Amino acid sequence: MWKTDGDDSYDTADVEGTTLSHNLTGLTQNTIYTFHTFATTTSGTEIGDEMSFTTPSFSVTPSASTPLKICDETTSVIVTYTAEVMNNQTDATSSYTYSWSSHSGNALANGSTYTVTYTAPGLYSVSCTATPTGDGDALDPATASISIKGCPCTVSSIQQGVEHDAGNGSTIDSVKDDDGNWYGVVEINGQCWMAQNLRTTVYYDSEADNNTISIPVQNGSNQAPSSSNACIYNFNNREVSVYGYLYNWAAATGGKSESISPGDMYDATVRGVCPAGWHLPSYYDVYLLRANTLDKQGNFYYSTGRLVGTGPQLDETWITNGVNCETDAPCNPNYIERNITGFNAVRSQYYEYNSDSGNLSLYPYAAGFWTSYKSDASSSAIFKIMNDSPICLIPAQNIFGAMSVRCVRDE
Repeated sequence: MWKTDGDDSYDTADVEGTTLSHNLTGLTQNTIYTFHTFATTTSGTEIGDEMSFTTPSFSVTPSASTPLKICDETTSVIVTYTAEVMNNQTDATSSYTYSWSSHSGNALANGSTYTVTYTAPGLYSVSCTATPTGDGDALDPATASISIKGCPCTVSSIQQGVEHDAGNGSTIDSVKDDDGNWYGVVEINGQCWMAQNLRTTVYYDSEADNNTISIPVQNGSNQAPSSSNACIYNFNNREVSVYGYLYNWAAATGGKSESISPGDMYDATVRGVCPAGWHLPSYYDVYLLRANTLDKQGNFYYSTGRLVGTGPQLDETWITNGVNCETDAPCNPNYIERNITGFNAVRSQYYEYNSDSGNLSLYPYAAGFWTSYKSDASSSAIFKIMNDSPICLIPAQNIFGAMSVRCVRDE
């Protein structure tokens, strides 16, 4: 009879003879199992001493001989992943064969080690399966992840010498759009993001006069355009220098919405209304931003508290369940960490398109941003920032809606 360590009751199996053996299946890795032998004769039942064994543990650990940062196309990072199997607190790695898999980089497997050369920033993972060289089942796969940062925000397309208050007590360089507006920038775990909402009224077109095309601005009406024409909104004449403009997807993509292929989560080639050397964030860009800002507090995940701006000029009210986070702190566990990333999200709000009325409906307590991801001919993905939850990726939002834009620097 046997049980896991800590259980109150035993499982049993009947065997016959003077030599007792039993094959156990479905055991959990890295778990202590205790067992007794017992024998029943005409004189009664005798129970042997309690004994125990520990099932194998299986882990994969990454290590890198170079800094985990890639700053240009000539830089690479070499990471070696090492598998280890422990059996009853004894190294049993050599008693197994290993099968490795990954989705990125040039890889070289050598038994219990796996070396991958990465040539671009990103969040990478590998998976490994261990199979005993003798009898026995393969162990459950083990995985390991590693995050490789990109270049700092002070290289390449950033205009040197022009400083902008990041909102968290530091100053950072800025980038200029095709309309002559300057924006602060911030590096978040290797990604370089604008630290302000876009407010340009033109987008780049190499065939146009002065290489730019103007986008019409609507200040009052909430009637969406009846075609896929580019359009910008500034409802209630809000301060553009703080909140930026709201764009429909045709405007955000720089008039290229119809030429974008649907279903590409990694497309970082859509410049749209962004400055040269920058692009409309891909679905994967936002996935990384979300992953890089998550934190667990109790039973809930919060991230956007680390992204939302502080101070009266950045947001008048980030509301959480009726609580004003500016005056009634703390309104969530991340209050003391608000805006530690320098992302400076403002409650710019956004508007969803109502296909029945043709009007735009206000979503007031959040900020919504376009991505380059095209779901189908009439919808694109957006990401939503609120004060008390992780970044919300919405894969299909009608392209006639009105959203803010934040650009990401090209790798």
